[in-house]
Amino acid sequence: MDSTPFLSAQYLTFSYGARDVIVGLSFELRPGEIVTVTGPNGAGKSTLLDLVAGDISPRRGRLEYRRPFGLQYLPQSPQSFGRLTCKEAATFVLGLQELRRDNYERFRSGIPSPVLLDRIDRVADTYIWQVSGGERQALFLSLTLSRPADLYLLDEPFNSMDSDARESSIDWIRRKKEAGASILLVTHNNEDVGKLSDRSIYLAQ
Repeated sequence: MDSTPFLSAQYLTFSYGARDVIVGLSFELRPGEIVTVTGPNGAGKSTLLDLVAGDISPRRGRLEYRRPFGLQYLPQSPQSFGRLTCKEAATFVLGLQELRRDNYERFRSGIPSPVLLDRIDRVADTYIWQVSGGERQALFLSLTLSRPADLYLLDEPFNSMDSDARESSIDWIRRKKEAGASILLVTHNNEDVGKLSDRSIYLAQ
């Protein structure tokens, strides 16, 4: 494993109004490393991913990255469009009619798991709000992992998935690690920590 940090966080502090959520947090994330983030609800796990993604700024402390780098982010409650601004989502919808079928086939060809591919093919022609939570999660996680990146931020990526889809997703994340990606993964599941984590951050309230 490359010992040079891909990401270095130093004394991060973030507050919502008068309520401190993260106080003085420091850690490093190296290429080819998975760091899991655990802790109770409200401890700041999703907030930490937002800070690392640059969506919000720390009140104190700083984040340093290798430059340049590619980022993919799966939030805890992803919407149909993924991580897009309102303007980007509108542009996407307006341009849908210009997309060719081979874009979808290219997406399918990048999914290494027959299990996940089966879940996605099963609901391919179903409206996204009509599928189950696990099927929707399999689609969103596949969209995230199928795109190349140096850093993946995954917030509860296995929510509502059945056991086969979950294990296939874990295997795909391991492949990303072996290819040298850095992964910061939020989970409430201790089994996920045991299967995936090189190191773990516990955030207390």
